Amino acid sequence: MSDSMSAATETTLPQEVAPAAAVSAGALLRQARQAQGVALGDLAATLKVPVEKLQALEDEDWQRLPDVVFLRALAQTICRTLHLEAAPVLALLPQQKVTALAPQGGLNAPMRERGVPSILATKTQHSPWPWVVLLLIVLGGGGYLGVQWMAPEWVRGVSTTVPAPSDPVGDSPLFSPAGPEEGDGAQAGEVPTVQAAALMQPALQEEEVAQPGFAAPAPAPVAQAEPAAAPAAPAAASVSPVLRITAKGATWVQVLDAQQRLLIEKILQDGEVFSTSAPKPLTVAVGKADLATVEVNGAPFDLQAVARSNVARFEVK
Repeated sequence: MSDSMSAATETTLPQEVAPAAAVSAGALLRQARQAQGVALGDLAATLKVPVEKLQALEDEDWQRLPDVVFLRALAQTICRTLHLEAAPVLALLPQQKVTALAPQGGLNAPMRERGVPSILATKTQHSPWPWVVLLLIVLGGGGYLGVQWMAPEWVRGVSTTVPAPSDPVGDSPLFSPAGPEEGDGAQAGEVPTVQAAALMQPALQEEEVAQPGFAAPAPAPVAQAEPAAAPAAPAAASVSPVLRITAKGATWVQVLDAQQRLLIEKILQDGEVFSTSAPKPLTVAVGKADLATVEVNGAPFDLQAVARSNVARFEVK
């Protein structure tokens, strides 16, 4: 009986030990990911890590990973994301080897006195900043010397150019009498004539007292000037507006000028008139065409010809 049980134990133990020996860190991570139904690409997007890195970790291809520190940190992050205990996985990963940065000596070992200066000298040789600073100093000094050298030239340039505009002013008189050959000679001649008439008027009045039959000629130019202004009034009255709108009832009116600026946008009441002489073209809209009359350049305009549903829209060109 005991022999049969020992034989059964010998046959079952290898079957249990064999799968345990085949378990690795990459296999544990793959099984945990597949058990939760997470795709490798989704896990890579969540961790913001390339898919190749995760595939190399599950395949235990350590050559495709940067170093042991990155490998263990990535595995720990995956365990935290998949809610998997990290200790068993980290125990199966390669351990980080700590190497000494420098050979360790005894307590009485001499210190390297020239170590720091040598590092500084190496950085100075490979750094471009000293050359940049030197170049800026040279450029600044050159610019300062150039300004100091050019300053007398600027002063001389100002002294020679400032008097130039004053030459024509000095040659021409400040006040020159208007000659008969100038275009405004007629207007210039009217001022002395009026002034002379004003000065002569008291003397003429005295002569009228002495000689009752004498007639003063001074008012004659004034009488001739008054009829000249009379024709201007009919000319102004004959100018008609470009557009004239007269309301026969409450109607909405909108007028835009050539630059599409709003001239009017309101409801005209019965008898109210709007007129404008703004530059053409004018854009006009009348809300109720049957309650308004329009004149364009003084001529009647047929609103019904352009009205649609009693709304008239047209342009004055």
